Amino acid sequence: MAFKVGFTEKQDKPYEYDTGDVYDFLEGGVLSIAYAANKAKWTEYHAPGKWVRVVAEPNHMPGESGH
Repeated sequence: MAFKVGFTEKQDKPYEYDTGDVYDFLEGGVLSIAYAANKAKWTEYHAPGKWVRVVAEPNHMPGESGH
């Protein structure tokens, strides 16, 4: 686990992301998550109010992969 995100719709269990994935906090409280686990890379965006918290390993800062 590199980081976990708690979403308002699924408060019972946070979603876990891999070490190569990257999260970042954008203007207005938007959370972006860029996936790098497979050959097809994509980014998803979560509006404020759709996510409640991000918990990351100490070496996995916003905007950086955990490598």
